[in-house]
Amino acid sequence: MGWKKCLVAFVLMVVFVLIYCFITSLPAYAHIEGEYLKNGIFSVFMIKAGIFTYSVKEKASFGINSSIVKIINKSDYIILLYKADDPSIKSCRVYKFIPSSLIKGDWDLVGESYVEKMTTENEAIKHIQDFPKPLFSYLHRIEDKGIKNYVITPSISIARELLKDHPDDPYVQVIYLDALMRSEKWDELAEKNARWSSNIENNPNPIIAHTTCLIAQAVEYNRLAKESQNAYAFLMGEPGERQVINEALLEKIYQAKGSVSPVSLPSMGIGATPIPSFPSVQVAAKVILTDAVFAMIKGDNARALHLLVLDYRLSQILCGHTFMISNLFGIAVKAITCGGMELYMANACRTPEEVKEFFDTLTRLREVDTSLHWDDFKYMEGIGANPEFATDSVGANLSETSTRWNISETKPRLLLAGAAARYHFLTTGKFPGSPEQFAPLLPHGLPQDLFTTTTLRLISGKDSFVVYSVGPDAKDDAASLVYDPTNGTVSAGDIFLEIPQKPHYPFPPKGQLATKKEDILKQFPNNLPPDIFHNTKGAPLSITDTVPAKIISFGPDTDSARVKNGAGLLPLDPPYDPTNGDISNGDLILDTAQP
Repeated sequence: MGWKKCLVAFVLMVVFVLIYCFITSLPAYAHIEGEYLKNGIFSVFMIKAGIFTYSVKEKASFGINSSIVKIINKSDYIILLYKADDPSIKSCRVYKFIPSSLIKGDWDLVGESYVEKMTTENEAIKHIQDFPKPLFSYLHRIEDKGIKNYVITPSISIARELLKDHPDDPYVQVIYLDALMRSEKWDELAEKNARWSSNIENNPNPIIAHTTCLIAQAVEYNRLAKESQNAYAFLMGEPGERQVINEALLEKIYQAKGSVSPVSLPSMGIGATPIPSFPSVQVAAKVILTDAVFAMIKGDNARALHLLVLDYRLSQILCGHTFMISNLFGIAVKAITCGGMELYMANACRTPEEVKEFFDTLTRLREVDTSLHWDDFKYMEGIGANPEFATDSVGANLSETSTRWNISETKPRLLLAGAAARYHFLTTGKFPGSPEQFAPLLPHGLPQDLFTTTTLRLISGKDSFVVYSVGPDAKDDAASLVYDPTNGTVSAGDIFLEIPQKPHYPFPPKGQLATKKEDILKQFPNNLPPDIFHNTKGAPLSITDTVPAKIISFGPDTDSARVKNGAGLLPLDPPYDPTNGDISNGDLILDTAQP
């Protein structure tokens, strides 16, 4: 009977081999189960490490903010489908992960998409676009439910327990830094940030690695706040109260020792920092600019330049915020201010000394600039603001934002070059025709053009001088076509500044402004400078027929339509008062009779 036992054993072995071959021939799934925290920055709990599974099971779990995350396992990656619990909301985000190539148990984010109207899951998955490179360890494995507890209810006690159990994990160290910041334990925060900086900064996840920079900013924010010297805190005002942005506030901001915006950690995926109202800052910048133009008309160059400095400083404060939207506010304010600076430098500066003062003032402003370059804040809002991991779905506006930043930075470079050219003209009677002739203000020649690998370009003529950038399309139009962003951020045209031999707006010296309309127009044969609040772009400031005459801007309510066929300017609205509201009734009025 021994041969029968051998036969049975042989048959069983063959069956086992066949079953094994069948199983191993099945697709190998990157299987994952657990709870998916908000945006997946920190952890997937209780990951079951089985590599092989016989079936694809779709796992649904409830995350923070009552959102559903559906886990869809594929042969070599997983999909997390993240949507609101409300069935009326059809949009969803879809994330694609692969097992981490650097840290075992972690998951690298390799693709993402946003679908406004999801029809089927397969349709949503089709929209996924892969990143140029993985975002390593976007899902980090920490098998500790204290992570979830901290995200739901952040507290220093939970963070301490986590740190006790995971002292060397950089993600837990970030949690503890976040807890210290929330608890306002600033001394310990600074000490721990310095001690852990190497461990955190060497993490393969760049959003985690950038945390130490943000923590240092938080510490500095607290230091300046204690000294009542934080310009950004002045701009924001008291929580819950409407802040009036006027000349007095901007003066206070200008005198402050520093400007640091409050911080939240994108690596935590929780928290928020306040940002100012765009209408408030935009209107304030335009009002200050109008007051600066009034000062130029009165011949008070010192006041005009100082007001322009206050406006420029406001743009720097906004561009120093860690949120992209505030940077965009700052870019808009800088564009407004640079227009006023061009008017001042090309028209109000009559002597080489005044031109040099303008040049030195703008140079000093740029040397103490607190604004962030595009590369500086790309990790400050997490993946959504990062061009390195952008897809069309989440990053279509990133290139545009970067281009806008370059445009805004081009304008002060043109102003410096234009000032150097005007200085050369006022001292020699000729515009510069070569890089060497921009000395002494620009001894190394023209600044770099941000849209090419060369410097800004010049056209030097007998009656005027033009310095220009080729603009976002990188095509040299020889300043024959004006770049206009309303045609598209990346559109045809050059960005240029023209310095005429004779000022287009010959502002009279201080104390010599006429008081009658006809005499004012004789002093300004090309009419007055534009009213930035006029409904018609480029329309000049208005002049009343009264004696003494008043020069009028229609103010933030932009009610220039009240003037029809030359009538309707009078009676004037009351003087604009921002305490009545940013966009409230009222004109900006210059009385020609007042010194």
